[in-house]
Amino acid sequence: MGELMDILYKEASNSVRHYSGAIFTLKSITIAQGFALLAAQGFLYKSQDTILSLGLAFFGLFFTLALYLIGSNLMGHFNAVLGAAQAIEKKLCPDQNDLAPWSALEKSSIRKAGNPFVRAMTLHGHVILLLVAFFSLILYDVFTLLR
Repeated sequence: MGELMDILYKEASNSVRHYSGAIFTLKSITIAQGFALLAAQGFLYKSQDTILSLGLAFFGLFFTLALYLIGSNLMGHFNAVLGAAQAIEKKLCPDQNDLAPWSALEKSSIRKAGNPFVRAMTLHGHVILLLVAFFSLILYDVFTLLR
């Protein structure tokens, strides 16, 4: 039983690290996508092509939503694997659970932060910033068209 638990713990730990890296990479991709689309928006404003700019802003919203849904799926998998790793830790060292790395991660996690703004910006800030940017661009384009 001990050897099996060690193997399961190693696999769970590898999976937690994998999903953590994947989430970080996805957040980085989302931010890079935002910079690229906002740079394209700047070019379109110089060329005064409001219709194309409006289309790009809507595409940015759609793409940001798609990346957010992918990220939510990754977070669900991460939380499931993290829970499994914590359950294995409790069985492997029931008396010293404070020393277990994945249990310590859960205790110090920003997901448990008391400040809702800090929590929201840490977990979803990359998407919130892009949504604000693209909605602002859409409003600007609509007002430009209505003038």
